[in-house]
Amino acid sequence: MNIIDSNLELTNIDRRRSLLPWWTVMFCWIFLVLGPTILVLYLLRLLGVDFGIQAFDNYNPNAFTDIFFIWIFMFKSVVALSLWTEKSWAVTIAFVEAWISLVAYLALMLYPIIETGQYSLTVRWELLLLLPHMQNMYKIKNSWPQALAGE
Repeated sequence: MNIIDSNLELTNIDRRRSLLPWWTVMFCWIFLVLGPTILVLYLLRLLGVDFGIQAFDNYNPNAFTDIFFIWIFMFKSVVALSLWTEKSWAVTIAFVEAWISLVAYLALMLYPIIETGQYSLTVRWELLLLLPHMQNMYKIKNSWPQALAGE
């Protein structure tokens, strides 16, 4: 009787992946594809292939902004993979990634003001998506360790 009760009890526990909203799952898949793709594009840039991608520096493939951009996307890919594979540390690393991204996007917003001295602020759309992501990670941080990992 005790075995049956314990099995019934386990069925009431959510899987970790079920704690993620649909839009977080969608972004997990986007970053699982985008991270390696951007890395391959960067390696091709090092070989001299020019894609005309606005995010990359056209003259110096080793520019700080390019390296930082690639690092951010690779880190987002690691976070996406850890969330999708339901790792115990996934929510913690998602918080770290979210804070790094928040600082990076705010710096990108403020850089033109500092560089040119003109006060024209462009709001980055990534912030509109990042803030609900941070809120959701905060909501599930206590449920994540108790939830079952994938089978």
